[in-house]
Parts: sequence; structure tokens; C-alpha cells
Amino acid sequence: MKKHLQLLSNIRSYLRADNIILFIVLFCIYFYITLFLNSDIPIHAKFAMNMVSQNKMIGNFVLYGLVNVFSGFNKTIIVAEFVLCILLSFATVWRYVLAKNQIHRLDNGVNGYWKSVLWALSLIFIFAIPIPLLLHQPHNFYLGSFTPNVWHNSTTIFLFPFAILLFHLSCKQLYEFNVKNNFWIVLLVSLNIFIKPSYFFVWVYVYPLFLLYSYRFNKTFWKSMIPVAIGVALLAIEYIIIYRTQSVYKENSSVEISPFLVYKGFYNHLEELPLVLFFSLLFPNLYVLFNFKTSIKDKKLLFALCSIVVAIIIFLLLSETGGRQSHGNFYWQIIICSWLYFYVALTKMIQNKSTVYNKYKNNTLYIVYFLHVLAGIIYLIRFLFFNTYF
Repeated sequence: MKKHLQLLSNIRSYLRADNIILFIVLFCIYFYITLFLNSDIPIHAKFAMNMVSQNKMIGNFVLYGLVNVFSGFNKTIIVAEFVLCILLSFATVWRYVLAKNQIHRLDNGVNGYWKSVLWALSLIFIFAIPIPLLLHQPHNFYLGSFTPNVWHNSTTIFLFPFAILLFHLSCKQLYEFNVKNNFWIVLLVSLNIFIKPSYFFVWVYVYPLFLLYSYRFNKTFWKSMIPVAIGVALLAIEYIIIYRTQSVYKENSSVEISPFLVYKGFYNHLEELPLVLFFSLLFPNLYVLFNFKTSIKDKKLLFALCSIVVAIIIFLLLSETGGRQSHGNFYWQIIICSWLYFYVALTKMIQNKSTVYNKYKNNTLYIVYFLHVLAGIIYLIRFLFFNTYF
């Protein structure tokens, strides 16, 4: 009976007015982008149709499979695009709800439900502050930065809630290991890989390091490594499908170590990389700097920080060969990890606001965070009205 009541409560929480309104607004935005702007959304809708019509394998099949299932395997492209936009809206609302509920819990409900709504809503828009990009390449707002949000890539948008859940559950295991959570982590790892393996590329490095820090080489460590081993095996299968078989991707391609090759294609002022990193991640970096003593003891914050560092290293060092080289497919994990870094820093700031020692530092954090949100709103308006996500 309690489980049924809990289920009803969860359903009601997702049917709140703010969630429904946000879903409708997001669907309108995504569908407008699909119909009238340059993006990956119609391309991915076509992938989904080709997977069935051409009877070809696709490595990250989950999203495309769902498009086919919910469209009734319809062969009309507009139907596939419509269904894909519904799925993207659902994923973004889910991300919003996860953030909202977490913020509301950490804030102890002191400031009310709607303040949690505003904070969670802001996380949909946060963006890198595009300095110095605008000084040298004013047509670029996105390429060359390390941003926590994206509007044009459907697989990354859909991946978000599953990456957030994997992050949360992984952090939980670092504090108190639970065998049951291992099964959920395996499921989330599988979904992450077969939706888009970007976040897994980072998680597979960072999670074992933190397990080692928490449990050394005892039995708990080796039990916790089971999902990692399963994930590596699944990633190998996906690699074979994408690069070694006749998949829906037509380009013959592989992976190589090519330091800064792709980044220089995005932004040709390599000497300004430290400055771009500084402004891209200004808010969470300032939070860590202002709260250094507590931050270095916080596993969750350190997990997020190490994740974005590894994500950036992967992007700067690796590239694909062949026709996919200029696609920048090793950039996507930065978006997820950057968002997690912002998200954790924001929740920590909200949770610990009563213990802030310096009012100047606190106000600085609020102002900088507002600038990130403002940059994100300007970016979206720019994309919608000028048809450029660059």
C-alpha cells in the first residue's frame, strides 16, 4: 500500500503545473528548431527512420529506437521529428524536476517551492560566458567554449537525466556502499552508453578513482567495480557497431590521439585556452576557490570537478579520423560534466548559504551565476532568431 501511495505521489509531482507548462514551452522550442533552424534534431530523426528502413545497426540505439516505437514505425519524417521533440521535452523536464527536488530538499523548504522552481529553471539556461571568443570570433558563442547546455543536439539533451541519476547514485556509493545500488548503476551505465556514451567516457575513469579513495582495495572496491567492467564490455560492443560494421553512419572512421586538433578547428586562438576555460566555468570555480577548505573534503563536489577536468582532457587529446573528424564528437561529455559541476556548486551554495563567512564573496557568486544565466538566454534568443548555434 505504501509503495502504491509513493508511486501516486511521484506521478502527481510530475504533473504539477510548472512541469506541464515547461514541457509545452520546451516542445514548441524544440519543434521550431527542428522545422526552421540548423540542428542535429532532424538528422537524428532521419537516423531513426534509416535504422528501420535500411535494416542497419546503430550504436547508440536507445533514443532512435524510442522514436520508432512511439511513432509506430511511421515512415514519415515529420512524425519522427514530432516524436523526437516530445522525447527531448520530456528529458529536459525530467532534468528540471531532478534539480528542483534536490534544491528544495537542501533548502529545507525555507524559501518555498517556487524559489526552487526558479533555481532549477535557471539550470536549463546556464551557459559559458563567451569571453574572449566574442573578441576574436564574434560569430561564435558556442564553438570554442566549454558550455553546460546545448539546444541543437538531441542525443546530448536526452542523455542528461540519465547522466544525472548515474552521477547521484555513484556519489551515494562513495559514502555508503549498497549492493542493490550496483544493479541500478549497471542499468544506468547501459542506458548512458546506448543513448550516447559521452558521459561514460568520463565516468569510467573518475568513478574507479573515487572508489579507490573511499575503499582502497578491499572487497567493497571490487564489488563496486562490477558495473565499470560491464560498462567497458558494452562500450566495446558499441565501438564495434559504430566503427567496424556497416552501421547507419556511412563514414569510415576511427579514433586517434591528436592533441588540440579539433579545438583549433573550433577556435584558432589556442594561447587563450586558459582564459576561455576561466570564463566558461567561472561560477563553479569561484565557489570552489571561495570555499576551498570545505570543497576539498566534499566527495560530490570533487567528483564533479574531476569529471569536467577529465572531460576537457579527452576532448583536447582525442579526435576521430575520416569524415567524422570535424564533428567534434569528443566534445559532448563536456556539456554534461560542465552542467553537473555548475549544478553541484549551485546546490552547495544554496545548502550552505547560512555559513557563508564573507558577504562580498556570496554576492559575487550570485552575480557571476546570473551572468551565466544571462549568457544562456542571449544564446538561445540568438539561435532562435538568427539561426546559428555556433
